[in-house]
Amino acid sequence: MNRIFIDLEMNGIPEEQEEARRICSTEVIEIGAVMLDENNREIRSFRRFVKPVYSEEIFPVIGELTGITTEMVENEKTFEKVLPDFLSWCGRDYLIYSWSPCDLWQLRHEIRLKGMHISPGLKYMFSHWHDFQREFSSFFNIRRGLALEKAVAVSGIRYAGHAHDGLVDARATAQLWCRTRKRAARRCIRPAVMEIARKKEPLLGVSGD
Repeated sequence: MNRIFIDLEMNGIPEEQEEARRICSTEVIEIGAVMLDENNREIRSFRRFVKPVYSEEIFPVIGELTGITTEMVENEKTFEKVLPDFLSWCGRDYLIYSWSPCDLWQLRHEIRLKGMHISPGLKYMFSHWHDFQREFSSFFNIRRGLALEKAVAVSGIRYAGHAHDGLVDARATAQLWCRTRKRAARRCIRPAVMEIARKKEPLLGVSGD
């Protein structure tokens, strides 16, 4: 069975859109994902920008964080059209992983906001979704989840690009998952994870990344 690792980047819905924000306060502007085969080799990747409909421009703080500009998304398809494309790319018989529950929460609420039908493909995806951040924490018996950047850093994995790029983060999550399959690797990682966990600063990043 293939494994898919997904990362979403989001833009805020403006505060004046009060009714929309009661359901979902952000919109997806990028979907990044990689697919591993049964031998944990990357066989496919997916990267699509998404045009937001509740905001005419990408917030400056989001642009600075992700590198995504208004010009990069203004001619792209909207969420209602990109999500079915992603489901088609996923195919059948897979497990899907994200770092933290935030991406699953985002999909569920944005689907509701935009009145989308819950297709059999979406039902399958939701029922096969795994929170790898939670699994990672359980490996090391820590209560708070680490930001993806911290977990990647202490695991000796180098980003092939910048953090908060959907495809880069998805690939880093997949590499981290592969590394933690090995007990010897987890033993090497444990001291650094425990050291971070003992510190008082927040461990979670923006949107759980």
